[in-house]
Amino acid sequence: MENHTRCSDTNDPRDSFKLPKGKGGVSILWPNSWTNNVKKLKDGNERVIAILITTSQDICIINTYMPTCNTDSQYEYRECLDIVYDIIQKYQESHKIILCGDLNGTLLDSRNNKHDKILKSFVSEMGLSTGVDKDERHTFFHHAWSSSSQIDYILVNDKKLISKYNIDEKSSINLSAHTSVTVKTTIEIPANTKPAIKNKKAKFKLQWDKIDKRQYNNLIQQDSTSIIEENNVNTQMDMVTNSLIRAGNITIPKKLLQLKGPKWKASPEVQILLRSCRDLYKQWQEVGKQKDHPMATMLRNEKRKIA
Repeated sequence: MENHTRCSDTNDPRDSFKLPKGKGGVSILWPNSWTNNVKKLKDGNERVIAILITTSQDICIINTYMPTCNTDSQYEYRECLDIVYDIIQKYQESHKIILCGDLNGTLLDSRNNKHDKILKSFVSEMGLSTGVDKDERHTFFHHAWSSSSQIDYILVNDKKLISKYNIDEKSSINLSAHTSVTVKTTIEIPANTKPAIKNKKAKFKLQWDKIDKRQYNNLIQQDSTSIIEENNVNTQMDMVTNSLIRAGNITIPKKLLQLKGPKWKASPEVQILLRSCRDLYKQWQEVGKQKDHPMATMLRNEKRKIA
């Protein structure tokens, strides 16, 4: 599984030498086969995250953990909703919107505290809904069973996205104060059966000590006239950058550090040979790495077995 995760206490002051606890975070998880279709967004904050998914209908999923209702909490609550608003405004023209998470406010008519009023107004303004008939069941149950409410939602800006909306019953084996909310969508996400190949590009090290300085200066000098004559500063910067890169590619030798393609695990036989080569090299090193020493010949022969 891949994920996009942030914690609500990431920016809280640290207690002495202790790191943030990672309490009350937000996370979106998806199968590895979807990775090529998913883009993590930098938008949001420690309580709001979002991703884009390329599907039969491109979607933007926003996951939130809204502030708990406390004294003056309405200010932070509005601030988080403003962030959600900005994300929706940014992507609603090109993507269907799915807003989900612990909203710490209810859409039920039976309750109407300060968070509830703000949330109901926001949902109405943005045209969000559960996509189906409203379910009255509660999603949050106080550990002392002193209260319960419906504060966890999956909301969409297009009702056609949702074919089924379900609030699970509170289970005795569920230690969370919240129960799960699930939906069945009309979205088809193509699974990539071939895993993305990492390390696609070969890696090189520039050998600056072997640069041909005269040719390097001549190549840059050739481009200097056209750079000076250019009036647009941005274009000038691009021309300077391209000139330096071109001169470097031509005049600076490169040393190959890593070949293209994924890293394959060595077979047990090859691993034995590699260990033997390391041991022989250490022994050859102890005798001063003399080229005509019998240990050097043994090392060369052992390396040939690997090839």
